[in-house]
Amino acid sequence: MRLHQVLPALVALVAMAVSSSSNIADAQSWLPTEGAKVIVTPDHTTTPTNLDTFATRIVTVRDYGAACDGNNDDTPAINALVTAIRKAATTAPTVIRGQPGQFCMVNSTVNLTGLQFGQVRISDLAFKCEMTGTPCVDALGSKLLEWDNVLIFGDANPTIGLQVGRVNSSNMQFCDNDTYRHLRIRGNYSVASLYDFACEVSDWSHALLTNTSSLSTAYVAIFDGSNHWNITSAFVTEALAADTQQSFTRNTFVNLNAQNFGAGKSIWMENTTGWTLLGSYAEVTAGGECVDLYTASAGAIQDVVFDLHCENNSARSTFLVTGPNANPTLHGLTYNDEYPEATAALFYEDAGISTVAARDLTVKVVNSQTANVPLWNTPSKWSVSTRGIYLPASGYYSAPNAISGLVCLGATCTMH
Repeated sequence: MRLHQVLPALVALVAMAVSSSSNIADAQSWLPTEGAKVIVTPDHTTTPTNLDTFATRIVTVRDYGAACDGNNDDTPAINALVTAIRKAATTAPTVIRGQPGQFCMVNSTVNLTGLQFGQVRISDLAFKCEMTGTPCVDALGSKLLEWDNVLIFGDANPTIGLQVGRVNSSNMQFCDNDTYRHLRIRGNYSVASLYDFACEVSDWSHALLTNTSSLSTAYVAIFDGSNHWNITSAFVTEALAADTQQSFTRNTFVNLNAQNFGAGKSIWMENTTGWTLLGSYAEVTAGGECVDLYTASAGAIQDVVFDLHCENNSARSTFLVTGPNANPTLHGLTYNDEYPEATAALFYEDAGISTVAARDLTVKVVNSQTANVPLWNTPSKWSVSTRGIYLPASGYYSAPNAISGLVCLGATCTMH
């Protein structure tokens, strides 16, 4: 074979070798180096060495002595692992990995607080929460966390499954840019499955949240933009005053599933701005509402898109407008539900609400479980400007106190 025939093949082989070496190097960059081993002693104590010496770290909870057999308390081992990561204080990405298919039993709160220095991913972990009266997983004061295929199961009576959020804005102990993929929080929680205090600019994909608490005050998800609930931590001090408005912007949910199978409600929110819930689902089985819109100041809920189905015909309404502000304003709210199952009204005003101003309201309903369920419970309390209200027929609509914009009732559209 002549040289000019061999040369192209040699060049191709060299290119393949370089590419293969590069891919191997990329894969190896995710593995701990020899100098970063974790020594596990028979009594499940650990001596981590040089945890800050490798660029990207993958550590498993079993490396730190967690049995993850569903029978032994794994809290000390998991918290020791997180303490080592926190002590290293490196900006290198870190992956905390569980044992797929196995529960890590925790009898006290898992401490994921104060992780501010870099990117930490919690992956393939399943927590079996056996505590009563305290949260299961506490991540207050942490940011840039990635939650990937994590299950939190309230087996006893914890207060909260997972709590995230701000601690002290002046010390940069805030929460933002978290990512949640296939997070599942199930079981019994006396306050909420998920509590989020003003953790903004975060992405949620396919989160499944349920609560089976028998308490009527228990929620599935609480999105608190003002520290109204004044949730505390055993590990960090919450320095932000209660009922003080914080920035709580740009959370995006894709296929959120929030189901309350107990006596409480699905979602509570205050001071949320620029949120989007796409292809999402909420369910209540004991009456009440799917979503509580709590306002303590004018304009506290702004530009929120609810592409949300409210399930179960025991629901009184999709939304409850509530809070100490007797005359709230809702700015830019969008609500899409092809088949809502509310029985009394889509929007219901709580006792003490005198008037509601809805600015740039958009509503699209194709049909409903209950025929002619009204858009609002007390039309005379509402003053509305709309970018478009689309309802199946005239029976679903009673003119509010004031209206401007497009209203379509079946095939008949009117510009007010």
